[in-house]
Amino acid sequence: MYYKSKTSYVVGKVITFYSYKGGVGRSMAMANIGVILAQWGYKTLLIDWDLEAPGLEHFFKTHINIERAKKKLGLIDLFDLKQKDKDINLLNLNWEDFITKIPINNNLDFLSAGKRDEEYISKLNAFDFNLFYDKYNGGQYLEDLREIWISKYQFILIDSRTGLTDSSGVCSIQMPDILILIFTLNNQSFDGIKNVAQKAINGQKQIVFDRFRLRILPIPSRIENAETFLMDEWMAKIDIESEGMLDWLPRYNESPNKYLLNPLQLINQIKIPYKTLYAYGERLAVTERGTSDPHDLGYVYETISAVIANDLQHIDLLSDSRDTFIKKAKGESVTEDKSLLDKVAFEKQNLETKLLLNEQLLIINKQKLYKISQISVLIFFVLFTLVSYYFFKTKAVEKSNSTIDSILIRQSTLRQLEDKSDSTYKKSINESDNRRSNEISKKLDKNRDKKHLDLKRNLEAYAYVGIYYDGKWIEKNFTFDNNDSLPKTGSIIKANIAVNARAGIIEYNEGKGWQNKEVVGAIMLGDKIKVDSVYGVAGGSFIWVKFKKFLNTNKK
Repeated sequence: MYYKSKTSYVVGKVITFYSYKGGVGRSMAMANIGVILAQWGYKTLLIDWDLEAPGLEHFFKTHINIERAKKKLGLIDLFDLKQKDKDINLLNLNWEDFITKIPINNNLDFLSAGKRDEEYISKLNAFDFNLFYDKYNGGQYLEDLREIWISKYQFILIDSRTGLTDSSGVCSIQMPDILILIFTLNNQSFDGIKNVAQKAINGQKQIVFDRFRLRILPIPSRIENAETFLMDEWMAKIDIESEGMLDWLPRYNESPNKYLLNPLQLINQIKIPYKTLYAYGERLAVTERGTSDPHDLGYVYETISAVIANDLQHIDLLSDSRDTFIKKAKGESVTEDKSLLDKVAFEKQNLETKLLLNEQLLIINKQKLYKISQISVLIFFVLFTLVSYYFFKTKAVEKSNSTIDSILIRQSTLRQLEDKSDSTYKKSINESDNRRSNEISKKLDKNRDKKHLDLKRNLEAYAYVGIYYDGKWIEKNFTFDNNDSLPKTGSIIKANIAVNARAGIIEYNEGKGWQNKEVVGAIMLGDKIKVDSVYGVAGGSFIWVKFKKFLNTNKK
């Protein structure tokens, strides 16, 4: 037979309710849980330690006179008394001046943040925890207060200040036996309570006062069940990342790595849902709507109260028989039912088998997802490579076709000019007779010499050699030693056809064609020039040479 008497608590337990951010329902949860513990017959003290934003008394507006409660001395006044009198004896205090009785089964007391008069703000601003500890031996004073409280009450619930403050540090490190961390499902809130949990564990190891190991209970709040996918995603995250805070959970003796109740199972039992009804004003769900509706806040508050009342023991009963777990928390007798125990054992075995299968399926699914992701990356890489290859190849072909078209047009134009020149020359020869041949020859020599006069100005002249593309001559106006390659600087080249010599810079402008200076002379068929420099323009296909003089014997 399981049985626990409420008188079995030789000393009380201090439970701090903390949240990293405000607005998570911390104060409402503590007020409701305090009511349930008092209804179950446990002597309970509620302490409003949120000195900067007090107001816990408003949850009990239907039970007490709020204005009268605000006029009672409170926590800040206890601190102020110590600063005024270092030798104060707490046992001689008249606690009636500090405690407000809440008429719930004659078991619920309330210690406010302090007397809300014109001096409250000045007391708060003047108070410094570091100075209080160092100058007034505040650490021992708080320990003495704690000893008095746990001797008078079975549960002392502290509503702590949010954030990382000196006040919240005292509440989370020195005071508690159990630290309840309430958070909402966002990274800022969850990471905040994880950080505080680690600080509290490390900090309590360093205090000089005797303590059992600090136990931590993280509780997600304001859960919206409509978004099931997001909720499941967050529950999985909490399951993994809260394991260090829930290392007190019982495990199988034969399998220490397996929990009797794992973190996710516990979190699902104590997560606090969001109900819009309680968003308006300070309300006590457990007195307004009771604790029997599994979808209401009162039901969850009752479960959390049972976890506290059972001192975080027998937690595995939550998954097997919540009713039995609640009865044990109330101190009611629970008869062992062998058939029930057999059923529980059978269900546990089935649950373990299902969990094992789920773990294996999870591993298989992860492996499949990994392979699919690898294949997807490979397909993407291949497609990207093919598209890039096609794109650049298309651009290269277009550029090559454009260049070839330009070359062919230029070559066709030059051929037409050459054919026209040859035709004109042949026609003039055919019309001439032998008697005038010498006159024509002399006239040509005279015209040639006249055109060459411009070279005497020492201008740099350029001669068009031809088109050299892809290692081959497509068009060639001169002959020279290395016929299969470009002419060399300093080499002598001989004209195959009549070529104009131009002065200035030879260049090609898009849309304007060939740009150069004036014609300064003519290179006739058979003329020789000495190459000064070799130039390639328009992509290196059109070859020009620079020269300064003719080498023919009849040239000046």
